Amino acid sequence: MLILRRHLDGGSAAKRIGIALAALLFFLLLSEALMTLFDAKQVRNDIEYYIARTFTREEWKIATQMRDILLDLDRRPFCVKDTILYLYRPMHTKYLNINSDGFRGPEITPKQPGEYRIIITGASISYGLYFPDQQTMPAVVEKRLREQCPECRITVYNLGIEGYDLKRDIALVDRLVDKIAPDLVLFYAGGADVNYVYTWGYRTHEPFNHDGPFNEEQLRALQPLYKKTWLDYSRVVRLVANSVKSEKGFLPEPMRLAEAFTPGVPPDLEQKAKEFGEGFVNDMATVSARLGARGIETLFAFMPDSVFKEPRSPLESSTLKIFDSMYPHFGAFAMSCREHVREEVRETKFDKFYDFSDSFDGIEADIFYDFIHMTPRGNRELGDKMGDLLIEKGVLEKARKAAATPNPSR
Repeated sequence: MLILRRHLDGGSAAKRIGIALAALLFFLLLSEALMTLFDAKQVRNDIEYYIARTFTREEWKIATQMRDILLDLDRRPFCVKDTILYLYRPMHTKYLNINSDGFRGPEITPKQPGEYRIIITGASISYGLYFPDQQTMPAVVEKRLREQCPECRITVYNLGIEGYDLKRDIALVDRLVDKIAPDLVLFYAGGADVNYVYTWGYRTHEPFNHDGPFNEEQLRALQPLYKKTWLDYSRVVRLVANSVKSEKGFLPEPMRLAEAFTPGVPPDLEQKAKEFGEGFVNDMATVSARLGARGIETLFAFMPDSVFKEPRSPLESSTLKIFDSMYPHFGAFAMSCREHVREEVRETKFDKFYDFSDSFDGIEADIFYDFIHMTPRGNRELGDKMGDLLIEKGVLEKARKAAATPNPSR
């Protein structure tokens, strides 16, 4: 170090700058090497660090296998021309199966006499990011309902597509309603909606102009909230550096932050939140009336995330604060969006809406591994809560009645 200092002191300014740049490059290359060398849990970014902290060893092993399969196959969704829909390509693996209609689960079969069918829509939470087929939230709901009513013939279809908001949920249900013939549709929304509203406001999506996979330009336009920044990278470097100091392969707890997010909402974001509340409730009422005219019941659940949870675990608080530092006032904005939805529901007396946003209040354990996605515990508890809502709304009685209806073909 002393030799390097003498060398710098004796050199020209240009030479010093060159050596400094070389040192910086060496640091970045060394950081990448350390990330690979010391990361026993295959953390490819800081989000996966948080996932690994909240999954058991076996759950994480399955999750990484699912992730690697999808990365190897480059399973990008494809656009459906003249619609706002993007769907998955069919695939069949040990843990994840996509049917020919582009959503997760087995093929749609003709509805059987006495069968009671439920659709659950949503984004990545319903889809079941990092969870195998039998552990997604809709699968947990189906299992719970069948256990409560063994004689019932209940089928739950998982129409969760990553990144979908209520507008795309409605468009997907419209596309498949005749083929599935549901008795009830549970729209599980709120998370992706708030993300998009923060960036764009509550507006109608433009239909895609071609059938084909997303290209890079479309991905950038669709997911502006998930762009990589120096903040992301530098945090990973710091985490890896700390892991080297502590114990090989095990990253430390993230920094515990007192404030969960930046308080206060600027006027432009407050206006977006107000427009969101009005538009969101109007869209719910419109599709409810349309499906109701066909004899299909509807329920709407506003989803929880770490913004609405009190108390937040140190992990949840850190991830939310990091997100809020990248997208200023996001946490407070999400709270404002929820309040405007509640206000609009009260004013319009819309009685099919159920606010689950703070349903994890009082739980100190990790329910979310980032600002929105569920840990295995959170996912199971959410499935139970959704199942309880359906039971409360009389689904089991209706399913029993359907199962007891004589088969006219016999």
